Amino acid sequence: MKSLTFFLRTAIAQFTTLLNVLIRALQIQRRAQLIAVLVVSVVIGFLVARTVHSTRTSQLQWTSQTSVLVTSSNLAAGESLTNANTHRVALPLAIQPPDALTKIPTNARTRIALSSRTAISTSMIIRDNARIQIPSGWRGVAMPTDLVAPTVIAGDHVDVVTADTVIAAGALVIEVSPTNGITIAVPAESAAVVATASRNGDASLVLAT
Repeated sequence: MKSLTFFLRTAIAQFTTLLNVLIRALQIQRRAQLIAVLVVSVVIGFLVARTVHSTRTSQLQWTSQTSVLVTSSNLAAGESLTNANTHRVALPLAIQPPDALTKIPTNARTRIALSSRTAISTSMIIRDNARIQIPSGWRGVAMPTDLVAPTVIAGDHVDVVTADTVIAAGALVIEVSPTNGITIAVPAESAAVVATASRNGDASLVLAT
């Protein structure tokens, strides 16, 4: 009888211990689940807020418009920007260049060739004597630093003359440097003749209209 009582007490004690362990495990699991739910909720809330903000920003960019400078016709590299070859158009912010121009800067010329209806940005223009891009299929030729030439700036067109012959008509001045002198761009088929005349000191420049 005593052994049975001892066995029952021991069994009850073990059962109580096991029950307590299970309760603690469930409590820990519930805490972990609660923490996991809170973390997931915070992440979802952040993602939703970010998506809403992005959507509102995108909508604002499409609904908000600003008048920007746009080309009215095809423009060659080095061509001056004027009221005749540009106009202003209201465009949504979403399709505007980040550095779009709203007015014509002083002495602005195109750095590269631009097609009609192109929104003009500061990266597409030059001012003063900054270098402009060599047209496709053309070659750059450096003229002698002691060359006697009319006053030119980048973007001007000149004729290259040797003796009494024009060897390259409508050459493009791409750079005017106090150190390196004048650099012009000519069609590829004229580059060798112009370079030879320049090297021999036989070339001169005539400002073209």
